[in-house]
Amino acid sequence: MFCTRQLLLQNQQQEEILTENSERWVMFPIKYHSLWKLYKKAENAFWAAENFRFSNDIDFFKSIDPQITQSLINTLQYHIEKDSNPISRPCTFTCELIKQVQIPEARAFYGFQIMFENVHFEALGSLFNILNPNSTPVSIPSYKQTWSKANLDKELSFFEKIFCNLLVKTIFFTGLLIIKNYLSKQSICKETICAFEKIENDIEIQSQFTTTLIKMLKCKLEQSLVYEYLNDAINTELTFLNATISFEKLGTNENDVLDYLKATGDSLLNCIGYPPIYKAKNNTTIKILDMSPVLTVEKIKKIDHGRQEVVLDEEF
Repeated sequence: MFCTRQLLLQNQQQEEILTENSERWVMFPIKYHSLWKLYKKAENAFWAAENFRFSNDIDFFKSIDPQITQSLINTLQYHIEKDSNPISRPCTFTCELIKQVQIPEARAFYGFQIMFENVHFEALGSLFNILNPNSTPVSIPSYKQTWSKANLDKELSFFEKIFCNLLVKTIFFTGLLIIKNYLSKQSICKETICAFEKIENDIEIQSQFTTTLIKMLKCKLEQSLVYEYLNDAINTELTFLNATISFEKLGTNENDVLDYLKATGDSLLNCIGYPPIYKAKNNTTIKILDMSPVLTVEKIKKIDHGRQEVVLDEEF
């Protein structure tokens, strides 16, 4: 059911995942198997910032076009500023979601998400310090921070909170994907590429969790407002990228990046049950994030804590 903002706020207390359940205070037996599957997927993806020695890449960065290095520094600066802002800081926002969601499986996942958000901040911050050892001030436009401040509001409905956060994690992640794609084609900066791939994988899992939650909600925001959020986010990201990275040096152009953003937007809409609006084709070699919700039903057949093994019996 599609609702206005007012109806969405009124009806969300009837959503099962947002309603306090006085009869369920522990994790087991698992009730929401799709969410549990994503929790285990996140758990098995564990990594640490110390896994990567970005200093190994410094000679490559010194040898490539300075505009490419500056594009990366500008992109990293956004992520650092995002983590330094109390409104847009990912782990702070996820803490708000933990308070609102009422099911153990979701809270467990969000706990891991907070951990990974801190790891991402540490890894990207370490790379930034390698590239900017003298702590030279980096000035970038505040377009995305302004968008986040306006749309990551505590007073919004749960649907709008997780949808807008999904846009931040996917649409606003495009700069790093463009740079990773370029470095991969050149077969340079292996440590940086591997770290970006780890972050990309985490973002995919978190996006899959969000789309799964959205599919579980009975009341969803009316289409026109969802499209408005998405279109605004795409325009914000494109404006930011135009001001901060060199499309030409990175082997792409504004039109192809816009088509990529629109194709990503259509994929996102499809994942949460809304008709696509752009019908755009991805003409780049940049991979569109896998945001597919987990809709298969799985039963926990056996949990042997002595062997630390979870056996799943899938039903399709």
